[in-house]
Amino acid sequence: MNVALKLPLRFRMKWVFDAEPASWGLLIIPTQGYVEGGTLGPITYREIEWLEIDSVERRCRGTLVSDLEIDHSEKVESVLTAHRMTFSVESKVYRVFGYKEAISVVCKQT
Repeated sequence: MNVALKLPLRFRMKWVFDAEPASWGLLIIPTQGYVEGGTLGPITYREIEWLEIDSVERRCRGTLVSDLEIDHSEKVESVLTAHRMTFSVESKVYRVFGYKEAISVVCKQT
């Protein structure tokens, strides 16, 4: 799996056949060429319109203290840029565009 995905970040996907994106959750790669996330899966890379990555990790510290927020946006952006992916960013959420080419790099297994 790509280095950026080893971070405990939230993801959501927009499937090409659905009007609305899936809910935020973990990204699971059950086998090469397929991905699961939110309520979708398994689906092939070519069926993904876009993938969003929330670059802020949230760690629960208890019920009386707010979550610890760790910003991984520099790491996420460096990986996306290094692979020459088409993406946009809004409020530290990165949206990776494309079908098989871009998504397969984000979801690459080692």
